Amino acid sequence: AICLAMVHTLWRASQSDDSKNPSQPKLCIPRKMPHISRSSAFTPDGVTERLEVLSASSRDELLSLVHQHLTTFMHPEGYGVVLLLYSIILTRGVGQVRSDMDKGFGGEKRSLIDNHGYLSQEGVNLILSGRGVSNVFDGERTLEDDIGGSDDVIRLGGVTSQGPVGFLTLQEAYNYLEVGECYKYPKRPIWVIYSESHYSVMFATEPQLSQLRSIDTPVDVYYWDMLANQDEVIRLTAEPNLEKKDIPDVNDEKLLIPPLDLVLRTKWQGCLVDWNGSEPLL
Repeated sequence: AICLAMVHTLWRASQSDDSKNPSQPKLCIPRKMPHISRSSAFTPDGVTERLEVLSASSRDELLSLVHQHLTTFMHPEGYGVVLLLYSIILTRGVGQVRSDMDKGFGGEKRSLIDNHGYLSQEGVNLILSGRGVSNVFDGERTLEDDIGGSDDVIRLGGVTSQGPVGFLTLQEAYNYLEVGECYKYPKRPIWVIYSESHYSVMFATEPQLSQLRSIDTPVDVYYWDMLANQDEVIRLTAEPNLEKKDIPDVNDEKLLIPPLDLVLRTKWQGCLVDWNGSEPLL
């Protein structure tokens, strides 16, 4: 399954905006000996200087390469995530990834790593959608320079198509941003969850739930958080609020509302959440 997921991720990144001219998927593999020397423009980091870049001309060839080198990506003391990110960047193309990102009115540039050392939204979008755009809404928007008083207009890039995996975030519950339908309603009922400064996964076993805009009967989703040392299956049931019960105010600091409850309500507005005996994660 992980091989197929990696292949899909790289293959999607290889499909440029002009689908008639796709790039070749790349797979970055570390070798024993470095082949890039220290210079004023490069400081060795133990990984980059040892990378070998492999190319695949077909999806089958890419699958074969991933199978061949899977142990490298899965090594517990290795750099699997970094290698995958390198592979996606080089598959998409460094210049194209830079072009994907928003730029400020003063030409400010964005990055794949944020100020706290975490993967930025651009990096997450690059992995999930194959494009390093800066936003999670659908399509493109424009922003005029109302504060600076100029006639400048900048383009804000969002997600342009559905993928197999979606994205939901606690930030939308607080109205910090808007998640578009491409991410809320993916092709399969799997969502990356961004909450409390880290990422986890929510999924369902019923395929139709990915496209469900509202619920009139209870639906089950499952949650996995590797950083929480989770030792049990957490099954959440989202239930329609048929009795019109009061929904806790997200801005009431006195209330201890599980963040996952808030995240689920960004997909199914006003739903009630039952943790089915599991201790709610606060």
